[in-house]
Amino acid sequence: MGAPYTSVAISGYSSNPPSDDGQQTEANRGKYSTIKTKLGDPVKTLAETMNTNILAAVLKMIGGNGITSTAISYQVLSTDQGKLIYSTGSGLTHTTPDATDVDDPFVFGVKNAHASSTLTVDGFGAQTINGAASVTIQAGDGCLFFTDGTNWFTTGLFPAASLTLSAALVADTITGNTSVTTAALSASTVAGAAVATQAQQETGSATDRIVSPGRQHFHQSAAKGWVQIDANAGNVTSYNVSSIGDNGAGTFTVNWGTDFFSTAYNVQATPVLTSVGSDASTYTSQISNSLAAGTTQVVTVNHLNFASTDPNFTMGTAFGDHA
Repeated sequence: MGAPYTSVAISGYSSNPPSDDGQQTEANRGKYSTIKTKLGDPVKTLAETMNTNILAAVLKMIGGNGITSTAISYQVLSTDQGKLIYSTGSGLTHTTPDATDVDDPFVFGVKNAHASSTLTVDGFGAQTINGAASVTIQAGDGCLFFTDGTNWFTTGLFPAASLTLSAALVADTITGNTSVTTAALSASTVAGAAVATQAQQETGSATDRIVSPGRQHFHQSAAKGWVQIDANAGNVTSYNVSSIGDNGAGTFTVNWGTDFFSTAYNVQATPVLTSVGSDASTYTSQISNSLAAGTTQVVTVNHLNFASTDPNFTMGTAFGDHA
């Protein structure tokens, strides 16, 4: 297709008028009809053709050819130069024109107006877009397509792997490969490399990751479980405890909801006495040597008689590495 404007050459203009021999003859008379035919008509034709070509060139400029709205997959046409393809459907695939047919320069825009679905744009045949067979346009995003007469290239395309949000991105600063500056961050989900993994939480050294509620507990500083147990080995309240096993007076087993990675974890237990006149200092809660990744046995001893005794309550907290 080439340049949007097509140059016009004047035609019908007489550049070699007959010579005037000085005689008062019909051939030497200056007449309007002769001047119009030899000069006026060619100039008029030139001006009209230029006007037509200028209007056609304006239509081929970005935004000059209007908007085509489509809810189905679309083959971009050679007549779509300068046009915006406004895509409203879900899961659509649009195809560029043949670059060798439309030639350079040729530009068109694509807007993915769907609220959640991505849009795929394929290169015609084996032609590439930015060196790939196709590009993905995120919901609500859009870009411009250019060609060099062989393949296709985009500008303004938002990378698919940069950030995924289910609502509007409004944040004072989000820093990754680039910085985004707006007002406040508000979204249902934030996914991808911005979210700390379990391993990163356990290492606890990354300073450029978002900590999600479901992974916060993987950090070494966070308790992996805690429990309050009554004198009858009842689970009064707890976190990450599936059940309590009563092993007799002053002895019970905590069954963890999620096992620890190994037996290399720390548990601290404290007896609590609520009876009037009781002496809590005579009781000690100890962790049995039968420690396992999924269970912890606690024994409470009365130092006055060295007998295993049930206190009113036992508090326990565990730290370590989850499996």
